[in-house]
Amino acid sequence: MNPHAYARRQSGKKRGQHRMCEYCFNASVRHQGLCHECLQRPKEENKKQLAIMNAKMTLGDFLLQKNISAKNLKTIKGFYDSKDGELHEFASLVLMIGTRFPRKKKRYRRIREQDPKLYQQLRQSLLFDWLEEESCCETDCR
Repeated sequence: MNPHAYARRQSGKKRGQHRMCEYCFNASVRHQGLCHECLQRPKEENKKQLAIMNAKMTLGDFLLQKNISAKNLKTIKGFYDSKDGELHEFASLVLMIGTRFPRKKKRYRRIREQDPKLYQQLRQSLLFDWLEEESCCETDCR
């Protein structure tokens, strides 16, 4: 068997077929690599949407790190200066957490105890579903 054919089969991509949309990662139309919604929008708008999604995932990854360093804070400030309102809001939230709670150990518990308003903002705008599960487990264990 051809090793390249095996790799293509394992990744789920065969010639001319895509499983996910290139821009929004939803189910795509066969042979085009885009979903119906992204096909209707202009290409520039799709690229902008993809850049915003990637930026949000990057900001979310900063919250998973053990330590949010000064270099990371500079990167977050770059996202904070963006003109997109939703990205600006999320970056400001991550920047606030990074400056006040840079260490990961019990970060969310400390946020909940010391700043409940910040914790509510975090739960409303965060990409992670496990935060609610974590808070439920912590209240049950007490």
